[in-house]
Amino acid sequence: MTGSRLKATPHGDAIVVSPHGRLDPSTYTALREELLKHVAEGPSAVIVVLGPNLDVVSDPLTSVFATVWLRTNPWSGTPLILVATTGAQRRLVVRTGLSRFLPCYDRLDAALDATTALPERRRDEARLTADNEAAPLAQDFTRRTCAAWQLPDVVPHAVPVAGHLAETMPRARGVTLVVTAELFPSRLTLATRHRGGPPRRTTTSPDLARVRRLTVACGSLPTFGDGPLLWASLLVRPR
Repeated sequence: MTGSRLKATPHGDAIVVSPHGRLDPSTYTALREELLKHVAEGPSAVIVVLGPNLDVVSDPLTSVFATVWLRTNPWSGTPLILVATTGAQRRLVVRTGLSRFLPCYDRLDAALDATTALPERRRDEARLTADNEAAPLAQDFTRRTCAAWQLPDVVPHAVPVAGHLAETMPRARGVTLVVTAELFPSRLTLATRHRGGPPRRTTTSPDLARVRRLTVACGSLPTFGDGPLLWASLLVRPR
């Protein structure tokens, strides 16, 4: 990133990122995309440390953190957590209302302690060859997962959604397609992404019209070099 840069450090299952430099209109988008990529990796939490080396040139630019939360919250079980380590950054968090959307702490150790109390996610994944057989195999994986998790009511929508997500991903010989299912108290989320092979960059948004008709929310996220992650959320009955 030019101007604003991001240092990322793993802490157990969480990732701690420390933006430094200038957050201004020219670096806003790059910071947003980098944070989205970290969430797409599926850590237990993404903890953003706001320290003395980050210069936010105007209050509205802090919306980058709320924007990332809004784009990922309907799909991901990965919380975005802020740590404001200086008085100036704490005042910024309060002044801009970020604490209304995101968990905020004044010490990194307190934020890391909070991640140990996060509810355990029920998660399963299948790794498939990214070819013409991927869609029916993704559907079979979803059908079996719903049966194992006792979700018969969601099967009529979840199975075709998994097939649509797999079909929307580009075919790539020798590349793995990862299909993920995660269960939360009120929703089931499905996601697909590539693993391995050369980066597959695209300048067009995937067509998720068929998925959108069967789900409560769907979308795509950038990833670190392996093409987009496509996701969809479906409501489930309380168990």
